[in-house]
Amino acid sequence: MKRHHLKPLSLDELNRALTVVSRELKSFGFACEGLDACQVCLGVSSRAYGYQQFGDRTEGRRCGDIILPRISLSHWTDWIIRNQKTITLDILRHEFGHAYADINQRRIESKRFEKAFGFPHDIWEKHVMEYDPEFHISEYAATNPGEDFAEIFMFFLKHKGRLPRKHDTKPIRRKWGFVDDLRQEPYATTNTLHGAVQYR
Repeated sequence: MKRHHLKPLSLDELNRALTVVSRELKSFGFACEGLDACQVCLGVSSRAYGYQQFGDRTEGRRCGDIILPRISLSHWTDWIIRNQKTITLDILRHEFGHAYADINQRRIESKRFEKAFGFPHDIWEKHVMEYDPEFHISEYAATNPGEDFAEIFMFFLKHKGRLPRKHDTKPIRRKWGFVDDLRQEPYATTNTLHGAVQYR
């Protein structure tokens, strides 16, 4: 048994991943003031790999926290059923996709999004779509349009803006193009994102 697959996530590992993702967001033109305000936290335990709490406009917070648990039931399930682990970098990239959508609602909740993804972003019911590798970059992307966007965003960062050949289909290219069009001139900041903190 590969014990490293079962280790709880540490604050050091999370901060190393955050440094990489922060650099990716900036170099690909996704960094912005709203994401700078996003706090990444190390939680205790959860069923999920991670999650992003939506921003609370009443408190003046445009972007909610991203929380990755030290112990994730999904990681254990992956190990037991598939003998694999989703890496922290990919989880963080995915959750920043949600955060980006949260702070850029005008651009995401648009007819362009609906044309690219086939549904409005804000349909959160599960199973409105069926997984089809011609249309979805991963099985999880078929959960709902919000997860579809976050998965495309994650793959975009991971593969440095180059669509992997095995996913190069017309529907996925349309989604990829939508994410590519969201890029802006690099955000002028000297800071990387704040370091991750223990979740209270």
